[in-house]
Amino acid sequence: MNKNTIINSGIYREFIKCRREFFINGIDYNNKNNYLDLFDEELVIQCFRIYEANKRRKTYGLNEILKWLFCIKEIPVFKNHKLVLGTLTFTDTTLDKTSKQTRRKYVTRYLKKYCIKYLGNIDYGKENGREHYHFVAMIKDNIPKNSWKYGCEDLRTINTTLKDIKKVRSYLLKLNNHSYKETTRNERILMDKNTNKTDMIDFVIDRHQRSFKRFKLMFHDSEDMDFENVLIQEDDYDDLCQTLHH
Repeated sequence: MNKNTIINSGIYREFIKCRREFFINGIDYNNKNNYLDLFDEELVIQCFRIYEANKRRKTYGLNEILKWLFCIKEIPVFKNHKLVLGTLTFTDTTLDKTSKQTRRKYVTRYLKKYCIKYLGNIDYGKENGREHYHFVAMIKDNIPKNSWKYGCEDLRTINTTLKDIKKVRSYLLKLNNHSYKETTRNERILMDKNTNKTDMIDFVIDRHQRSFKRFKLMFHDSEDMDFENVLIQEDDYDDLCQTLHH
């Protein structure tokens, strides 16, 4: 059974629920043998492969955002930068007259124009399936009002406190797990692909490796941080936005 079949059939979601139950009950959730009473051996192997691949992807995204936060918090040249959590929606006219591919281009163009770094994803409303996009981004100048011409934009500033960094982690888990939702499992994540080593942020991190490592340790040194075993619910993003708003 291939990866897509395992995900689309719901087997992988059941595997993650089982993993969570093992964690709660003190069972070794990394021991493949503990799953054999519930899943075929080959399925267990495949699920672990999917899990590890997703963990690497999530870790990459988290590490990138931690770099942005570290620069904002610690490096004077970035003192005017900030991190934002955003939502972009579409008007009825835009939805009626454009394709999904065109709307994705609109979003990508917007992020490239106003954001220094970004990660984002497509999503659909829980009640009526309305298409929209979520993203987390590093920006320097405030995005001008009414810059998004195709609907509404909602931007929330994220501070550099440990509490808000945890909220960013929650978003990244949502971003990762949206791959398994029925509506978004085949969609690619929007990501700034500038990997040029002359990039200022990478240059700063290279020059401040020890400080950055301490920053990451501070981030990880807190209670209840074993988030990779938590199955994020679809409405968690809305709760997150409400918390940031207040």
